[in-house]
Amino acid sequence: MAVAGIIAEYNPFHRGHAWQIQEVRRRLGADTAVVACMSGNFVQRGDFAILAKHPRAEAALAGGVDLVLELPTPWSAATAERFAQGGAAVLAAAGVVTHLVFGCETGSLPPLAAAAECLDSPAFREALGRYTGRGMTFAAARQAAARGLIGGAADCLSTPNNILAVEYLRALNAMGGPMEPLALPRLGADHDSRKEDGFLSAAAILGLRPFLKVLETPETIFQESYSYISVIAVFMVVFFAYNLCAGLLRAIGDSMTPLFFLIFSSLLNIVLDYAFIRFLHMGVAGTAIATIVSQGISAVLCFLYMIRRYRTLLLPKRDDFRPEGGLWTELLKQGLSVGFMMAIVMIGSTVIQRP
Repeated sequence: MAVAGIIAEYNPFHRGHAWQIQEVRRRLGADTAVVACMSGNFVQRGDFAILAKHPRAEAALAGGVDLVLELPTPWSAATAERFAQGGAAVLAAAGVVTHLVFGCETGSLPPLAAAAECLDSPAFREALGRYTGRGMTFAAARQAAARGLIGGAADCLSTPNNILAVEYLRALNAMGGPMEPLALPRLGADHDSRKEDGFLSAAAILGLRPFLKVLETPETIFQESYSYISVIAVFMVVFFAYNLCAGLLRAIGDSMTPLFFLIFSSLLNIVLDYAFIRFLHMGVAGTAIATIVSQGISAVLCFLYMIRRYRTLLLPKRDDFRPEGGLWTELLKQGLSVGFMMAIVMIGSTVIQRP
């Protein structure tokens, strides 16, 4: 009996995923077991899954998957190469998976296999060095270098699902081919597109990042920008906590302590940036997570310092939460005026920086 392995995010599980499972059983046999290696609460590029991992796993089981294995975060939130390596390793470690199934725009293995072999060849690394020295983006330089070696087969490196498929094949080659690859055509929308034919991709369901579109963010850094901003936005409360503690300390004349914590946070941020990018391969999203972690630690230290040094002066009492109409009105006036002023400054800066 065949056992098909699928590496997926299921963020969320949709009709396209259900069709893929049905097509697997149509090609390999109705009794084919399907094992999914699914991202946990973090998906590629460090984005947060729109649903927790357990409801998404339940949806996959209801949609025809027989077993769901979790892809650990260091791989699920990493680049396509690391994502593919981690997923293939998990499926191979299960010891029962006979086929690695993936969707791609080409729906054909030969050009993908040619690209995978090309990317791991010494000739490609030499050619890539020549193109990156011309100021091209890495993606453009990679495709140009591959085209010089394998011709038209390199065109598969221009679309997202083909690129991921190539990385799956590279991972299988590195492991010695414990599973047989099976490429299925991806129907309808490409990743991040809004095509209405076929099935919408999960990214299309989540939206087109209209704000970054309005800012005319270059396509070469669009996804990285979205990943960074989404992580920062979700954990904005961490910045609020630090600024609140630092503001309270400054209000009583202690301006040096928040400065020391800020210096510590900045140094820790630098160390974590290097660790998350160099060792965990988390890319731009890793820098955002490093910022959150370092700022959070600084906020906790600042709060503990307040408890130890100024407990009776700064920590609020129950009576402090009793509403006072006049004070609230004054605070609201000041907050709205300052917020409006900052909004004008930020919008003006954005307009000036637009091409």
